[in-house]
Amino acid sequence: METYYPVFDLNRLITAGFPIDRTSDMILIFSDFGVTGPYSGAMRAVVHRDAPDVTVCDLMVDAPDRNPKASAYLLAALSREFHLGDVVLCVVDPGVGSQRRGLVVECDGVLFVGPDNGLFEILIRRAAKCRVKVINWYPENASASFHGRDIFAPIACMIAKGKPVALADIDPVQRYVPA
Repeated sequence: METYYPVFDLNRLITAGFPIDRTSDMILIFSDFGVTGPYSGAMRAVVHRDAPDVTVCDLMVDAPDRNPKASAYLLAALSREFHLGDVVLCVVDPGVGSQRRGLVVECDGVLFVGPDNGLFEILIRRAAKCRVKVINWYPENASASFHGRDIFAPIACMIAKGKPVALADIDPVQRYVPA
């Protein structure tokens, strides 16, 4: 069983009212897919198809393989590059296909989309204001092993384009489901 980070100040987490009321001109991708193989390209193709007017930037595609804890520190270190309204599509997901949930996390005006596995914990700890919601949208044709392409990328596009997104409240204490 993996150890997950405790949340130190639950009062900083704002869970009520999560309007996605803006558009973004950039989706940044943070993943452990690497540069060989089809995964980065397949996920980028979804972003280009669903949000053709949004710039896509590979922030990092070689995050520590299947290691959300180590990747959380890198994601936080790279966060100084993010601007208000950016959407960051994050996929380091060894628990894909398990009961872990997908999240949309807003930390100080930057939106992050990805798995509920600790990847966003350092960002959440450091944020002055943070909102966390569970993704409540799963297409019928979603694969059990590629949520980055089938769930997280389309959600990131919906957010970037200012479209309604199906999100649900989450009790901050109940955020993590071990993979």
